[in-house]
Order: sequence, then C-alpha cells, then structure tokens
Amino acid sequence: MVGDLRAAGVDRAEAHLSRELDRALDQLARLCASDPGCVAAVPGWRRQFGELVKSLHAHPANGVTGDELASIVQAMLLDLQQAVSIPLVISRAAGGDYEPLEQAGPGGVDAGLNLMGSSIWCNEPWTGIDATGPWGTDFDSYTTAWIAALGESCSSVPERAEPRSLWTLPMASSVPVLAFVGGADPQDPVTNLSDLKQHFPDSRTVTFPHLGHQWSGVGGCFDQIVTDFVDRGTTKGLDTTRCSGAVVVPPFPLTG
Repeated sequence: MVGDLRAAGVDRAEAHLSRELDRALDQLARLCASDPGCVAAVPGWRRQFGELVKSLHAHPANGVTGDELASIVQAMLLDLQQAVSIPLVISRAAGGDYEPLEQAGPGGVDAGLNLMGSSIWCNEPWTGIDATGPWGTDFDSYTTAWIAALGESCSSVPERAEPRSLWTLPMASSVPVLAFVGGADPQDPVTNLSDLKQHFPDSRTVTFPHLGHQWSGVGGCFDQIVTDFVDRGTTKGLDTTRCSGAVVVPPFPLTG
C-alpha cells in the first residue's frame, strides 16, 4: 500500500510529524538564541524540553505526563503568538513551576480529535496512521501515542471510499497554483510542496518565515498577492516580494 501511495505522489503525514515538530521547535530555539534577553532569561530550555519529556514519561509530575507536555508544545507551535511562550513555559516546568504549562494546556493525545478530523485521518491515504517509529526526536513517544489514539477512533468512524484516482497527481498540469505556507508549520510543512513545480509548472510557493499553521499579521500583503494572482490568471510575473519582512516575531515572554 505504501509503495502504491508513493507512486501516486501521496505523502505520509504522520510518518513525518515527529520530525517536523522537532524542526519547528529547533527554529524557535534559533529565534530565542538570536535574542540576548531570551538567552539570558531561559538558558538551555531546548535541552530541558527533551529531558522533561523523558522524566515526565517515567514519572508524571503535577498530573502532567511526557506525552501531555509534548502535545501542549505541539499546539503552541501552531501559532507564533503562542509559540514564543514555549521557552518560558519549559524553563518554569523544569524548575518545578507548572502553572505556566497548565495555563497553556490542556494537552493529551486525544486533544483536537473531532468527527471531521477523524474522518480525514481514518479514510484518506496520505495520513499515514500506520506509521511507526522511532524517528529519533523528543516527540517520538507523543507521536506514537497520537497515532494509536487516531487508530482507535477509526473503529467508530464511517468508512468513505477514496479512489486511487483522487490521490494521483497529474504529470504536468497547466492549472496555475499559488501556495502559501508557514515556514515553521509542523502540520503542513513546506517540505510537502517540494515537488509542486514538477506537477504544476505554473506554480509559486510563498513561505512566511516563523509562522506555524495559524496565521496572523500578514493580511495586507497576502490579499494583494492573491488579488494580483487572480487578475493575472498565472504566477508568471507575480511579485511576491511585497510580503518580505511581513512577519513580525512578537517578543519572547521572559517573566510571568
């Protein structure tokens, strides 16, 4: 089945989730490292995260497990406005203060599951809920538990036919495609679009650095690019530089 999906150009999302979460957290760590105030206030928080996941997995503290910690961090990574609080949340938890983490939660491997989402995960072949680790990241245990929870939910989700033809990419389509992606999105990462140009020659990918899955603060330039694209009916000659520098990283909370 996996071979067939690869031949059809279908990615396996859950097979990459653990690594993409790790990548997004590493990007956040580099942002913090470029901010002297962040470095001084929460030194070593990235290392502490991995240590906390392991220690809480073995011995939950204050009602928090390692998987719950990872799930809360995953949810925060989706929104840059929340992601900048991760260093402080982790640093405080490492010192035994779980209040900031509790305020950021709740977490858990079943957080966010709903009928529509479960229907997608259980029926569409790209999701990869049969994926298995290890992936060599701090999110391995959580990803494994998350996939297991999705699998269990599938027993109560109606089956929906998904013909192979719906998941077969065209060799080269003339349809123009304009794709927007957050550079730190662990859920729909830019790597998912690595072969977009191959299948849609008239395509353009616009990456907004530091943004996760939820966007804010780029409405003006975003609307301008989309309007220009629709008017032209092609990505040729499309000016995407107007969004350069559009993403402003909020200050890292250093106290609270």
